[in-house]
Amino acid sequence: MNNEMKYGIITHPNSFNYGDDIQSIAAYRLVKKLGYNVDFLLDRENLNKKITNENIKVINSGWFMENPDNWPPADNIEPLFISMHITHNNNASSKMINKRHYDYYKQFEPIGCRDFHTVDLFKRIGIDAYYSGCLTLTLDNETKASEKTDEIIFADAFNKNLPKDFREKMFNKLVPESIKNKISFIEHSHSIANRNIEDSLKYAGSLINRYSKAHLVVTSRIHVALPCVALGTPVLFLDVGFNLKNSRNRFDGIVKYFNKLTNNDFPFNGLDPMSLLVRKLHLYKYYYNTTKIKFDWENPPQNPIDINDIKNDLTTRVKLFLESK
Repeated sequence: MNNEMKYGIITHPNSFNYGDDIQSIAAYRLVKKLGYNVDFLLDRENLNKKITNENIKVINSGWFMENPDNWPPADNIEPLFISMHITHNNNASSKMINKRHYDYYKQFEPIGCRDFHTVDLFKRIGIDAYYSGCLTLTLDNETKASEKTDEIIFADAFNKNLPKDFREKMFNKLVPESIKNKISFIEHSHSIANRNIEDSLKYAGSLINRYSKAHLVVTSRIHVALPCVALGTPVLFLDVGFNLKNSRNRFDGIVKYFNKLTNNDFPFNGLDPMSLLVRKLHLYKYYYNTTKIKFDWENPPQNPIDINDIKNDLTTRVKLFLESK
């Protein structure tokens, strides 16, 4: 085995969410900023398969994973587990955070997690874990003040699992007629299978650049909102209609960074019997025609939390990992 260390990041060639690519870009830019090359782009779903016999230090961050049977990573990968979220989907949480992997994780603890739920999962099997926040909080805004725009971006603003006409009612409840001509709409989901990862990363980079210049971004996507916080762009997060346990687990420790609206601002989005009945019978149309939400669109509030400490901590941990022998 070649003893010269190489460096890699996680990518997501089979993902249908550009938010995954934004997480890859955050890792890539941070590694480059710290003076190291990114030699390998590794597929999140196939980390157990060797793509080289060389030793690779890999920043393991993001959402894990569609194929939890493909775990743990190959033995030539030295991981920094940071900003990890372990999903319940596909039994990933029970398969990945399991006593049979105890000895593997022990080599690399503490495990950095982007939400408190994942911290608890690791601690339940005796693995030291901590809340690291998300690596996207290390993104830098390279936009000049003169390049800022008055664009208001709605990026997957309303939960698509809700009825379309209900989403339209909520949009009209939130947005006054006077600013509708300033709004641009972006979707982070797509249907491109087996994407060219370089093209995806380039497009995701263009999204980051656009968010960095925006006047305001309204979204229900974590990896629209978190980059905006890092970039200093005001963000309004719509935590609306995300009632299932898996959604709440993903948000645990993240939504504190955002100014947000919730089910309290948009009634009948819950799972209580009345909300379910109102949605089924489309009775919300009577309520949503009569009330408006107050929000300062001209001077949107700044994001509520100073992220310098967590950004510095993430950067320091990655730096120490890359420098270690």
